[in-house]
Amino acid sequence: MSNETWKSLTLAELVVETIGGLWGSAPESAKTDESDVLVVRGADFRDWDNQRARNAARRRIPTRFLERRRLAPGDLVLEVSGGSPAQPVGRTLVIDDRAVAQEHLPLICSNFCRKLRLKPGVDPYFVKRQLDWLYRSGHTDHFQTSTTNIRNLRVEEFLAGTSIVLPDLDIQNQISRVLDRVDNSRNSSSAHLIEVKKVIARLRQSILTAACSGRLTADWREQNCNTPPVIDTRAKRRPKQLQSLDNYELDKIPDEWLWLQVEDMLPVGGIFDGPFGSNLKSSDYTESGARVVRLENIGHLDFISAKRTYVSHEKYQALRKHAVYPGDIVFSSFVEEQVRVCVLPNDLDEETLAKADCFTLRSVSEVDRNYLSLQLACPRSHRFFAGDIHGATRPRVNTTQVRSLPIPLCSLEEQREIVRRYQQLTVAAVSILARVDLASRRIDYSSQAVLAKVFRGELVISGRADMSDGVA
Repeated sequence: MSNETWKSLTLAELVVETIGGLWGSAPESAKTDESDVLVVRGADFRDWDNQRARNAARRRIPTRFLERRRLAPGDLVLEVSGGSPAQPVGRTLVIDDRAVAQEHLPLICSNFCRKLRLKPGVDPYFVKRQLDWLYRSGHTDHFQTSTTNIRNLRVEEFLAGTSIVLPDLDIQNQISRVLDRVDNSRNSSSAHLIEVKKVIARLRQSILTAACSGRLTADWREQNCNTPPVIDTRAKRRPKQLQSLDNYELDKIPDEWLWLQVEDMLPVGGIFDGPFGSNLKSSDYTESGARVVRLENIGHLDFISAKRTYVSHEKYQALRKHAVYPGDIVFSSFVEEQVRVCVLPNDLDEETLAKADCFTLRSVSEVDRNYLSLQLACPRSHRFFAGDIHGATRPRVNTTQVRSLPIPLCSLEEQREIVRRYQQLTVAAVSILARVDLASRRIDYSSQAVLAKVFRGELVISGRADMSDGVA
């Protein structure tokens, strides 16, 4: 430390009480020895600054356990279980007067969290800021265990192995005010970047809609003798198939175009899903070998190649019927804000499988694969699926629904022209998004640099916080 008034203590030395939370019984439980509570969960951490405990779960717990677990202003809540391979546990939040006052029921934390009560004379926000900094720096990774893709924190080791630096209380409060201003500036910049991303997303969506409805190539059709789609000569079942769409609002398309269903555009066996259940478990994944395409690889018309998962070559051979190849269309069965679909790139690894929850489609020669992926991704498709999806937690579709999706078809020449124009118009948008993502990362790096400077004591001069050192 650069100043003698700063001291370093373990988190265990700063905590006077720690106790795990409870999940309790359902709110309709009629047990007379239980009390109603609101349970703060890991899901409440993300938007805590805005929502506090408004979305906390209403539960009932034995009354005799309530007092020790009741959260009070100044308590820290530490996430100790849950997480995921991509998100370590170890996040924290501070309970304040607003959180306690806004709800009429007592607050406790869930059994996946732990209440930490600090000694008097310690600013909980100052401690939380250090814990946030350490979390982003990867400190909590050293105290994690993982089972079935759920991370757990070795709490006692974490408390004993986490050092917190503390100046006097008035300096803690003073530095907290400085960092509040840093946060406000960062949040303002981040909000502007978020708005830019929304504008770009709307632009790309409008280009996609124009492409999928024929408006993008209206001038091209006037200048070219546009022949009917060749596939129409084989689509003898089309009128019967489209009877199922009588109650579905189809967009207006050019007179030269035809409405078909996805299955009309696929060869026999042209749609299949990945291996389910015991055929491919998380324990089968290896550091290298055959590539596995998973949901995290599928974006909205983007293949996210950076996220790599592998299985052994022997496992690949056993599951080879699920193999995918460059040019295949991969479609996520989970339909959320938008349809996630992409064309597998030409440089895909030689041995690749598609995992469960990923449909693979292979189009016939009269249908351009990139054109089909655009039509699958357009808002019309999302509306179609949204009317008949399954699953309460994560809505999803099945292969029958994908087969019956209505798709407008034009000649192969126009399909390719639509793809060319769409890609040309969206190049600038993709470039801007890349710059926005870079700016967002720089903001995060800058915030981490400021915190590192603070917690090394470099913003303290003669026992006072230096309010002019580039962060005020």
